[in-house]
Amino acid sequence: MKKLTDFFKSGKAKVGLIATAGLVGATSALADITVDPSTGVMTGKIDIAPYMAAVGIILTALGAFWAVKRVIFLFSR
Repeated sequence: MKKLTDFFKSGKAKVGLIATAGLVGATSALADITVDPSTGVMTGKIDIAPYMAAVGIILTALGAFWAVKRVIFLFSR
């Protein structure tokens, strides 16, 4: 239990909490969904283009970090 409480006090947990809250807020903001009050039928769509752009940016950044780390490792030999 101590490890869990120590984790929640760490910076990683706080960043994860902010990222999760941001994703939930973004999902709610980008969802163009309406509910018909008489029938209860939900209609609409979710625009995934911003998510795909964010995923592309994140994957590119991770690839760049990996490449820099690999170059530093090779030069340190």
